[in-house]
Amino acid sequence: MASLGWGLSDFLGGLRSRSLPLRAVVSCMIASGLLTAAIAGSGYPGSAILLPGTIAGLASVTAIASLYKGLAIGSMSVVTPISAAYPIVPVAFGVAQGGGPPSCSSPAWPW
Repeated sequence: MASLGWGLSDFLGGLRSRSLPLRAVVSCMIASGLLTAAIAGSGYPGSAILLPGTIAGLASVTAIASLYKGLAIGSMSVVTPISAAYPIVPVAFGVAQGGGPPSCSSPAWPW
């Protein structure tokens, strides 16, 4: 359901950003995300997560606004592959920090 919602919001957000102001589209996206989190959320995670969560949220809003703006002024066939490359950044950061996938003998390995 999360993947369906995410994909639908990207498609509809890009489509609506061609005819509505970007600020209105992003505001609706944020409001619907907050509503979904409030309905499906598992409670308050604690104060230790507030600063990183706030930073991640602001980065997410900036990224999605950039995506919608790109979709509004550019070709979807150019904008979407570029925006889909975003996982390279956190993966490269994790590898640079010495991280990697867990070994098969690790208790974190699910099978």
